[in-house]
Amino acid sequence: MAKKDPARKILDLKEQMKKLEQQLKEQERKRDEELGKLFREEWDIHDSETARLIIESLKSDVDSLKESLSGKKANNEATTNSDSQTNNRQEVASSTLS
Repeated sequence: MAKKDPARKILDLKEQMKKLEQQLKEQERKRDEELGKLFREEWDIHDSETARLIIESLKSDVDSLKESLSGKKANNEATTNSDSQTNNRQEVASSTLS
C-alpha cells in the first residue's frame, strides 16, 4: 500500500475539518430553528421584536430557574454517586465476610 505524502495528509485533514465545521453550523442552525419554533408555538410569538422584549423581561427568571435546575442536577448526581459508593462498600464487606 502506497504511503500518502505529508502534504496530502494535511490537505485531507483540512478538508475533514472544513466538512466538520459545516456539519456543526448545520446542527446549530437546526437547533436554533427548533428553539424558535418552540417559542412561536408555545407563546404565539411571530415577530422578533416581541420575542426580544419577552426574552429580556424573563431573563432574570430564566437565569434563576437554570441555576436551580443545575443545583438539583448536581445534587441528584452526588446522591447517585454516594449511593453507588455505599453499595460498593457493602459488596466489599459482604465478600470479605464470605
